Amino acid sequence: MSERGAPTHGQDRRLRLDCASMNQFDDAVRVRILAATGNAAFAEKIAIALEAQGYAIAEGDFDPKEVDAAIVIWSGASIGSPEMVKAAALPLACGALIAVSIGRVEPPQAFRHIPPIDLAGWSGDGDDARWRAVLDEVDRAAYAARLPPAAPNLDPPAAVRPPPEQTSGSSRFYIAASFAAAAVLVLGGFLLLSDRAPRADRAPAASNNPVTDESSADAGAPPMLAVAAQAAKDEAPPAAPSAGAPVADKIAALIQDAQETKAHPDENRSASPPAPAASPGAPGAVFKDCPECPDMIVIPAGSFLFGSPSDEPARQADEGPVRKVDIAKPFALATHETTYDEWDACVADGGCSKDAGADPGWGRGRRPVVNVSWRDAMDFIAWLSKKTGKTYRLPTEEEWEYAARAGAKTPFSFGVIIRADQANFDASHPYGGEAGAGRKQTLPVGSFPKNPFGLYDMAGNVWEWTADCWSEDHNSAPADGGAIGGKCDRRVLKGGAWNTGGWRLRAGHRIPKSASAREFDNGFRVARDLD
Repeated sequence: MSERGAPTHGQDRRLRLDCASMNQFDDAVRVRILAATGNAAFAEKIAIALEAQGYAIAEGDFDPKEVDAAIVIWSGASIGSPEMVKAAALPLACGALIAVSIGRVEPPQAFRHIPPIDLAGWSGDGDDARWRAVLDEVDRAAYAARLPPAAPNLDPPAAVRPPPEQTSGSSRFYIAASFAAAAVLVLGGFLLLSDRAPRADRAPAASNNPVTDESSADAGAPPMLAVAAQAAKDEAPPAAPSAGAPVADKIAALIQDAQETKAHPDENRSASPPAPAASPGAPGAVFKDCPECPDMIVIPAGSFLFGSPSDEPARQADEGPVRKVDIAKPFALATHETTYDEWDACVADGGCSKDAGADPGWGRGRRPVVNVSWRDAMDFIAWLSKKTGKTYRLPTEEEWEYAARAGAKTPFSFGVIIRADQANFDASHPYGGEAGAGRKQTLPVGSFPKNPFGLYDMAGNVWEWTADCWSEDHNSAPADGGAIGGKCDRRVLKGGAWNTGGWRLRAGHRIPKSASAREFDNGFRVARDLD
């Protein structure tokens, strides 16, 4: 065994071979839970939440022919345990490992490429945004496990979990949880949650046919040939606007600069990531104002440099000049892009047009709503504000970029390059990293790690509307985080999308679009003023 019990290269090859034949089963998604004995109570809380939402808890050693996914709980007690590392090695090699943590801990060396989802302070609430992210990870692992061996490497549709009507609602979660028994098997200093007896109140397992479950196309949706043609419009990034070193050399220089400044992080971040907070209103606190409302997180006040520096590869003239902006007050921003679940609630309530939000055939549920215009987004916001009595709105362009950067001065909150495992975009046109394949459609929100401010999909998946009228540059940009307002036909979109090259996902990038445009790569997320 290598450092902290990590598998050697030879062992890792054998583990990968053990994953070659995945079983196809028709029952509930089966999950193994790996935890230190000191984290038994927390592991039981996870098991209760899983069972309440229709998953099955498996026992014994991880067997990829019988188990869909494994959740490992990293904590101070588990990161130094050779038994824990050994138990997590096979699901890691199979692509079936989901990492969570209790507080901010660094996983063992072999597992650091899988950032854990921090569940510190989690009460067991099935609607907590962090828990929903865990379920999305389990669903993707289960979908991959149930593909036939010869199937192509497809990205999962939204979910393998039971339909929303069978699992939604905090009251149902707590009623189901009250019937779950706590039974653990202790092995060599860590534990595996054992199988529970079948319960009458367990939600039925979802079908293994993702097309039948989720992909009913609306009559007004564009044909898939048209979607493919539109997806091809985003060619490789343009050449850098200024003479000098090639784009690749500039990205390499940015990487070197980022590595050299790691020793002085405070000098290179315009705002510090917020610490987890338990009380609403504090930076990092997650809340929602109604069952149908989106999860909101409090973004701290701070200052940042708005726009892209002139030497950033692929930078466009309308991304500058760089201006210092002060966000004087905290505000709330949705942790994820507005989903079909949330949009459909607005339509059902009469607040949003049923003609907007056509599904291109990729599925609804937790995928971001698309084919919504800026004006459609304003209808959704008016509905939310009336329903809750709170002031919802679109984020300003400056607020959006501030939140996307999350304190970083690099093109992305996570650094200077972007890979296909960090965001949903056309990875055949990468930005600094190796080329990959695009998914050719949206993915469920929260499918990738969150940024330091706790926000998902600020890069890629769908373009996001902002409040601002389009301006040709930042010369007239407000210095206080406000919007360039007024009546205008064109509004600002940020963030890039599933069909764009990586260069468009940069925090400083922006494009204009007609406020009435409904396109299958455009969506939005909402902001809210704090009381």
